[in-house]
Amino acid sequence: MRRYGQTLDFYPCPHPNPAVPPHPTAGFPVIMGGMDQHKITDSLNLPPGSLITLTSLQVVLWGQDLLFEGESESVPFRLILRDCRDVRWQLYAHMQVEGRPPFPPANIANFSAGRDQHRSPLRLLTDYFGLSVSYGQLIVERR
Repeated sequence: MRRYGQTLDFYPCPHPNPAVPPHPTAGFPVIMGGMDQHKITDSLNLPPGSLITLTSLQVVLWGQDLLFEGESESVPFRLILRDCRDVRWQLYAHMQVEGRPPFPPANIANFSAGRDQHRSPLRLLTDYFGLSVSYGQLIVERR
């Protein structure tokens, strides 16, 4: 069990799509978590290793529910976190996007589903933000 102040393991993480120019943070340390991206692609009946992109976020009841919309292999989906308790965001302020759109597409670089019923947090890393959230239920559904 991790406690506050405990050191986390790190490893360098390259950009998940070699066709995209390297991200300014490529090669920098990233929090290591289990690669559970297959849980999303399996739920959507997509091939393993498919690029997963988040396109928007809806915050419900001040963060009690988080509803991400995304796309993978041209398949639109929702990733829904219900009954969230502890939500921690890390925003990459150095990332600047021309025109400042509210939600530039964010590719998932690392995803660890954690365990529902607030047993261990979900950890999500994209090119724009990192998220750690303790949740009650995780739902992945096609739109």
